[in-house]
Amino acid sequence: MLLFVFLSSSLAIAFIVKRDWDNLNERHQAQTELNTQLSSDYFKKELAEAQNVTESIESGTAGNSGDSAKFAKTAKYMVKKYPSIYSLQLIHGRQDGF
Repeated sequence: MLLFVFLSSSLAIAFIVKRDWDNLNERHQAQTELNTQLSSDYFKKELAEAQNVTESIESGTAGNSGDSAKFAKTAKYMVKKYPSIYSLQLIHGRQDGF
């Protein structure tokens, strides 16, 4: 009789532990998916801002006939407006296909 009580209680405890473990795994999976979505949204926003900056600088440069003083003023403004920009790199000419 004592053995039956021991086995029954051990089985009940094992069932409870398994259920809790599964719940923990489900919560962890949901948190991982949420973190992935948040990171993805953040990077999409950053890329959209970078594209906006690039297009603004390109149109400003083309509109100013390549005047470097006006370009520098536009670049300074964009760096102030978008604090996530740390530097601007200029490439002479256009490189299509990359």
